[in-house]
Amino acid sequence: MSRRPGFTLMELLVVVAIIAVLIGLLLPAVQAVREAAIRTESLNKFKQIILAVHHYAGDRKGRLPIWNGNPGPGIAEMRSLFVVIMPYLEQGQEYFAGAKVPGGRPITIFVSPADPTYDRAVRESLASYAANKRVFDDNANLGRIFDGTSNTLGFAEHYAVCQQSNGTEFRFSATDWAAEAAVFGHQDREWTFQHMPPLGKCYPSVAQTPHRGGMLTALMDGSARIISPAISYRTYYAAVTPAGGEALGPDW
Repeated sequence: MSRRPGFTLMELLVVVAIIAVLIGLLLPAVQAVREAAIRTESLNKFKQIILAVHHYAGDRKGRLPIWNGNPGPGIAEMRSLFVVIMPYLEQGQEYFAGAKVPGGRPITIFVSPADPTYDRAVRESLASYAANKRVFDDNANLGRIFDGTSNTLGFAEHYAVCQQSNGTEFRFSATDWAAEAAVFGHQDREWTFQHMPPLGKCYPSVAQTPHRGGMLTALMDGSARIISPAISYRTYYAAVTPAGGEALGPDW
């Protein structure tokens, strides 16, 4: 009798084992490529946001948008900073329509692709990038950043929705008229930022990042960079304050 060509059970098991090993070697590489792509997209969004802020300031003799977007005294409406820079991000239609266009396109420029609350952020027009309230205060002006724009944080990552929040007061909305900005970096508490916190332990009053390699930020000189989770409190806080006169440490 002639023997039919084919695999024996042992040969089949060896092939399956080899394929499993190859998949095991390939998955980390695929995940690394995906993470790099997400990180690049977020950094690009940061650059667009900070450049929009500079264009805004350029039209107003250096005056920066205030964290709540209020353009001056006597104005009753309180707009988010993200709303007032929309015309500089090719979002003029949404801006002039009150930033809430029924059936309009989602405003995703303010949403990080790595944000674990991404779907809700897009659905509710929230933001997963938070402004540094110490920079964008009531007297916000490029000329008041005495520590240098390359040494001062403008924006950092922040989950759009933190489960520790007890309401909407800490939601960094891109469209909410009463949206707030982040107060990250505490003078009286040695906190920096949360590194990859689960949603149940995400605190809305500080910045946090879902990236293993560190938190993505935008500096006031228009650049974007990654801050290591090992950064010291003193260096981090020195970068948060725009006019504190502190020297940044070697871990910057």
